[in-house]
Amino acid sequence: AYKKLIRMNMPVDTEGKVHFTTTLFALIRENLSIKMRSAEEMDQADVELRETILKVWSLTGKTKIDLLVPCTPNIGRGRLTVGKIYGGLLILDNWKQTRFGHLDRPTLAKGDFLTMINNV
Repeated sequence: AYKKLIRMNMPVDTEGKVHFTTTLFALIRENLSIKMRSAEEMDQADVELRETILKVWSLTGKTKIDLLVPCTPNIGRGRLTVGKIYGGLLILDNWKQTRFGHLDRPTLAKGDFLTMINNV
């Protein structure tokens, strides 16, 4: 399930929510393999899909097209997306399954942490 959510890569707004239309279109696109390619080529596939939608629905506003296929500035560097969230969760799950996720951590008494920082 993580793999599909990572590939859909929908932008998350300031309230931590995704738009219904974006989610629905991403689900349809992923399941019907509409302009889906490898991760390295997805930006180009997004541009081609946007162009195709604009040709077919030429009277549709740019804001509606941005809802269907978010442009690169909305999902690029510094922007939170569903793909980035689930990518992080996948890394966390893999870490927990390794021996490093099961290491015993030393317990510190109250105030020991501050003392440790002050000694540095």
